[in-house]
Amino acid sequence: MAKTISLYFPQDAVNIEHNSYYAEFMLGASEEAISRDYSLLLTRCQKIAENGSNPQVFFDPSRFSALIVPYFPENIDIDVVAMLERGISVSYAGQRLPGDMYGNNIYGGYIHYKQEALELLYAQGYRNIAVFEMFHQSRNLSLVESFRKLIESFRIQKGLPEDKCRMVIYDKAVPDHLPILLQSIIDSPNRPDVIFTDAVDVAVSVYNIIQKAGLRIPEDIGILSASHYERSGEEFLPLLSTVYVNAREMGRRSVRLLVSRLESGEDEVERNVPYKFYLRDSLK
Repeated sequence: MAKTISLYFPQDAVNIEHNSYYAEFMLGASEEAISRDYSLLLTRCQKIAENGSNPQVFFDPSRFSALIVPYFPENIDIDVVAMLERGISVSYAGQRLPGDMYGNNIYGGYIHYKQEALELLYAQGYRNIAVFEMFHQSRNLSLVESFRKLIESFRIQKGLPEDKCRMVIYDKAVPDHLPILLQSIIDSPNRPDVIFTDAVDVAVSVYNIIQKAGLRIPEDIGILSASHYERSGEEFLPLLSTVYVNAREMGRRSVRLLVSRLESGEDEVERNVPYKFYLRDSLK
């Protein structure tokens, strides 16, 4: 079998080269694969329905030695645990799935860094927090639900009213959905004193709308954003505060985990990839 690792993307994933998470994950996976004399095959698989059953993703294991799923796969379009049970070498991004006996996941801290971000914002005196989270049909809804529960638990623990700590869901596939939501929130009598975004490109829209409204960052509204480039935020004025999620290292470790399993049957790869906060001028 060729020394090839397949990097799987869902069929409906678009512009993956412009998605900072995917771009950094692919770069890290490519670097690690090359260093270990493996090829990396980017794969987009069609869903195939047999005998009227629900569509399933079809893979041809003869084309690759192992498979990487660079997002949390539960309940999306691919049954990782079933593939592991069939003897296919798979690694995936996210928390460990029930039924994954040996820990084939690489975790960038999704829920943990979001909880730490809420605690940080509260500690800095923010009491009206709006958290923006993307919805997409290829995105695992259980992740969104987990985050909703986290926000609700945090709100209750801190004694905040429902409208003072909220998750705002936007659909990136719908043109103008995000700007319209942002504008309505900025214009609202219940305007947040801080906005936490899930991506730097969302923070660009937040900056534009806040500044066009004649409001100041961070005096009127603070901003914190997740980022997949370590120096993201330095191009903003004022400088954007970020939590850096190291997707590049996640890609490296995914390949390292699979190659170790393939070549020695063992691994010593640390599953949890550290994240880091960069507190700059967009927070008080």
